[in-house]
This record gives sequence, structure tokens and C-alpha cells, in this order.
Amino acid sequence: KLAERTQKATEEVTQAIAILQEESKNTLAKSEKMVEITQASAKSITGMTNILKAFQDTALNNEKLTEILATQAFLSSKKLDHIILKNNVYSSVTQEKMTFKFTDHYNCAFGKWYYSDGVKEFDGLTSFKEVEKHHENFHNALYNIVEIIENNEDILKHRELIFKSFETAEKESQELFKEMDKLAEEKAKKLGLQF
Repeated sequence: KLAERTQKATEEVTQAIAILQEESKNTLAKSEKMVEITQASAKSITGMTNILKAFQDTALNNEKLTEILATQAFLSSKKLDHIILKNNVYSSVTQEKMTFKFTDHYNCAFGKWYYSDGVKEFDGLTSFKEVEKHHENFHNALYNIVEIIENNEDILKHRELIFKSFETAEKESQELFKEMDKLAEEKAKKLGLQF
């Protein structure tokens, strides 16, 4: 229930940010038009042009800030997806059967995004490759456990491997989340925003 509410809240934040982004784009377009009209006027309204230019700069900064907030909301929802994945594996261990369909790091929602839109948006940023490494390690650690369950092997017999795999998955998820945060920070710096 908490995960569903958190997911719903994340989606609502993402929608609100999308609306803000659209409003920022509209504001930017309007202020650009106002600047053009003002510059066509006489030199006596130079002061007004400067005021409108400041407004345009503010609109540009707001658009960039909204883009970063949207990125953070998206990455937060993907963090939640991986927490849910880990919990699903825990549940499968306790029930000694698969309770969900496991996907590898290429085919989970984040992986599909990473290898398509993510490359377009973040390729070239230092943390982007680090995200891939920790994401793959996270899935691989959990797959060690999934494989035991799918092969109907004795859970107790493999408890050490299961504990070690969960420990590795936890460590890798923490590193993954740190790198996702760095990704948003690097994007902000690339856009000229202080983070």
C-alpha cells in the first residue's frame, strides 16, 4: 500500500512538473515576443527592454529548474521501482515460489529507458556509466536468488548465497541511488544551474 501511494504521489508530482514545464515554455515564448516588440520601439524605452530581458532570463531559469525537478521525480520513481523489485524477491523467498515476473537490467522499465531515452539525455555525463554498472550488479545479485527459486531448489540449503546476494543487492542499490542523484546534479550543472 505504501509503495502504491508513494508511486501515485510520484506520478502526481511528475504530472504537476509537466504542467509547470509547459507553463514555463509558454511564458518563455510570450516573453521572447515581448522583447522583440520592445526592441523595435524607440531608444527611449531601453529601460523597459532591460526589464523584459530580466523577465526572459527568469523564465529560462524557471524552465531549466522545472526540467531538473522532472528529472529528479522520474529518477525517484525508478528508485521506488527497484525497492519494490527487491521486496518482491524477498516475498518470493519467504513463499518459496516466484510471486512476480523478474526482468533483467535491460528489460525493466528503467533499463528500457536507460538504453533509449536515457542515452539521448545523459550520455556523456560521468555518472551515466556508473548508473549502468550498479544497475546491472543489482539485478544480477537478485537473479542469483531468483534462479534458486525458479529451479525449485531448497531455500535453506542456499541461505548463505541468498543472504550474500541480498547484501550485494542492497549495497548496489545504495550505490545506484547515489549515482542517480549525481546524474541529476550533473544535468543541472550542464544547464548552468547551481545544485
